[in-house]
Amino acid sequence: MKQLEKILSTVCVITTAVYFLSAMLLVLGQAGALFMLNGELCAAIFNTVKVPAGYAAASTAILSFILSYLRGEMTAERD
Repeated sequence: MKQLEKILSTVCVITTAVYFLSAMLLVLGQAGALFMLNGELCAAIFNTVKVPAGYAAASTAILSFILSYLRGEMTAERD
C-alpha cells in the first residue's frame, strides 16, 4: 500500500509540474502574441495548450483526491 501511495504521489507531483509549466507557457505565449498584435497566434497558442493543461489539471485533482483517502485524511470523524 505504501508503494502505491509513493507511486501516486510521484505521478501527482509530475502532473502538477506539467500543469504549471503549461499555464506559464499559455500566459507568456499569449502575452507575446498580444505584444506583437497577432490575434491568430494568440488563439492558436490557447487552442494548442488548453487540452494538455486541462488533462494535467484533471489528473492532479483526481490523484490528490485518491491520495487523501489513502493517507486517511478524508475519513469520517466519529463522535
